[in-house]
Amino acid sequence: MSVDTSMPHDDELERCVLGCVVCYPDRFADLSLILEPDDFYNPAHSILWSTLGQRLERGEPVDPPALTAALAAADNLRSAGGPAYVSALPQYAVPDATWHADEVKRLARLRAARQLGARLMQATAQPGAELTDLAALVVDALPVLEANDSSGRASRPVFWTADALYRAEFPEPRWAVPDLIPEGLTVLTGAPKVGKSWICLGLGLAVATGGKALDAIPVQQGEALYLALEDTPRRMQSRLHRVLGDQPPPEALHIHVELPAGLGGIRRWLDQHPTARLVIVDVLQRVRSDTGRETSAYAADYAAITALKRLADAYQVAFIVVHHIRKAQSADWMDATSGTNGINGAADATLYFSRARGEAEGLLNLTGRDVEENEYALRRSEGSMTWHLMDGPADIATATEPNAKILAHLHEHGPATPKEVAAATGQDPKTVRTLMGRLRDRGRLTQLGQRGPYAIPGQATALEGNKTTGVASAVASVSPGQRGEGNKATQATAPDPGGPTPSTVLPLLPCCLQGPDQHECEATGKATGVALLPPHPAEPVRDQRDEHRAGHDAA
Repeated sequence: MSVDTSMPHDDELERCVLGCVVCYPDRFADLSLILEPDDFYNPAHSILWSTLGQRLERGEPVDPPALTAALAAADNLRSAGGPAYVSALPQYAVPDATWHADEVKRLARLRAARQLGARLMQATAQPGAELTDLAALVVDALPVLEANDSSGRASRPVFWTADALYRAEFPEPRWAVPDLIPEGLTVLTGAPKVGKSWICLGLGLAVATGGKALDAIPVQQGEALYLALEDTPRRMQSRLHRVLGDQPPPEALHIHVELPAGLGGIRRWLDQHPTARLVIVDVLQRVRSDTGRETSAYAADYAAITALKRLADAYQVAFIVVHHIRKAQSADWMDATSGTNGINGAADATLYFSRARGEAEGLLNLTGRDVEENEYALRRSEGSMTWHLMDGPADIATATEPNAKILAHLHEHGPATPKEVAAATGQDPKTVRTLMGRLRDRGRLTQLGQRGPYAIPGQATALEGNKTTGVASAVASVSPGQRGEGNKATQATAPDPGGPTPSTVLPLLPCCLQGPDQHECEATGKATGVALLPPHPAEPVRDQRDEHRAGHDAA
């Protein structure tokens, strides 16, 4: 097992912090609460940080010429990188380098951990090593290892009492697309070539123009970065022509087909575009780093998403990360994501897009921490290949006309048998029975019992709510005016609220027909249903012990 012994560091991050103070001296007060000179890996940066602090404490300027002169006077100019190096610091300046300082601090702590490990190995290699000496090494390193990245910063507390957190005021989250793409990281999954990239391009154009996402949801204008890492410039040009037509392309949409600098390239773009509202990474595999064989699959997936999420959180920008699904079928669409649960677990929200090959309609499922779980129906415009949000329930909007009639009836009236749906919608009973069976097999409907009525999945959950009362909860959810047209057998389980409860009412039975077909019952004249209310008062059942006692007395 090989171990990477190189010390973790990021020279560019350190220069961003220095450049921020050179151009925005007021930021030093907050940044100095995070960083000490020893936290910089580059010795030149440690010297520069110390010099900046000393000059600002005396109220002296820290622009490049003044800083160069001060370093030269202290005979530290060469050690600080030289005049050209100091003059180039403003090129790395960002208005707020808080996140950059946090990262520099984190890397400094990682270096301290590696140095501690090296010292422990060296100490244990010595003959007669004392455990007390090893413990002293650990104790000396604890202040650095346990230090909080944001210690001393009142603007970003990480420890709360329940009372303080309850009363705290936080800014409203920034949405790239209201109620759909929140601030933070959203994973967009789906089968290959199903239309995910076209959705992403449409969302990027909507944000860049301040138009409507999915041709329906107004969004606030801002700059957007689309990392089309699986595409070529020619293909992206062709898609832009197809989507925009004669409309002028927005300058606020930036399209990159390569990312040679990795996550550092995304960070640099965000520093240069403070009005950014959306970053699209298409696809995850092109930006994740190799974690080695020793890392578990879950840890590798979680780390890949977390690295991007930290950028999204630091810059308060919405990230969409495109990812594929696995080939194996899953009952829960969240389980279809390729890889482990670390991907969905680390993300703030997950979108899953599905459609049948050759169809122009698709379903977009959404779940997450700060969004309501929902399902949206989308339709593709064949001319521009853009996706539009459809009105109405998603299952009805994407269904064929016969299926749409069935689903609409169940949405409005609740659970029903195929015969009842056929009578209400004017369709052939056998056709309706076949279609409802297929909808059940595809998970769009749930059958209440082996031969009972069908329901929308949410209605089936309501029916299972209170089985101890002997009353179907779905009946209570139907208005009195609808009960006469609903499932008569199910209604029979509910006593009349205006009168006394019959003592002979049986407990709730999820199904009423026990035979294969109601038509067969009518043809044979045989009743195949369960009598929920006996036609005559039930005769008292004699206790067998009484019969035995009576026989004994006769003997």
